[in-house]
Amino acid sequence: MATRLGVTLLFLALLKACATPRAVRLDTGQGAPWEYRLSSSTKSVKVTSEAFEEALAQLVLGVPLRGC
Repeated sequence: MATRLGVTLLFLALLKACATPRAVRLDTGQGAPWEYRLSSSTKSVKVTSEAFEEALAQLVLGVPLRGC
């Protein structure tokens, strides 16, 4: 019973955390606070496989190597 309650509370906490809108609010003390919200544009972009592989290769080549 305690496990179910714990899992339920964890699920609700994660759900609330993921549902929070991304916004920055700055209260300057002079009038209403300034608020900036990220755009909710989620337009997908079509990329050819050749362009994807080229971009991935450039990314891999640009990453510095680190020793273990």
